[in-house]
Amino acid sequence: MFNSSFRIGFDISCEDQDKICSTAQTLLRIICSGTPGHKAVLGLDPAFKGKDLTKDVHVWNGIAISPLESAYFPDCMKPLFPDEDMDAEGEGRDAEEPQPQTTEGGDVKPDTTSVS
Repeated sequence: MFNSSFRIGFDISCEDQDKICSTAQTLLRIICSGTPGHKAVLGLDPAFKGKDLTKDVHVWNGIAISPLESAYFPDCMKPLFPDEDMDAEGEGRDAEEPQPQTTEGGDVKPDTTSVS
């Protein structure tokens, strides 16, 4: 039986996901260029058998199709504004929230600091 809770992509690194997407986009652009392009992608053109169409620039029906550059780089997933900068101002996300006061028996004391 098919498990519907299984999701694709969680075991693939961001770098590999980027390679998959750029390769798919390049192949789609080659296929959309017309007859010689789709035959090369499907392996029906003997001139392109065994060649990687996603590595070099090719001209199909007067359209130059070049491989895409990588969109992912290791530092792109880091936050632009580190929490340390915000914590210095006292507005950081990791700022400690006040904990409710408890009695000796563990009961929570009512909050008397809030204004009604």
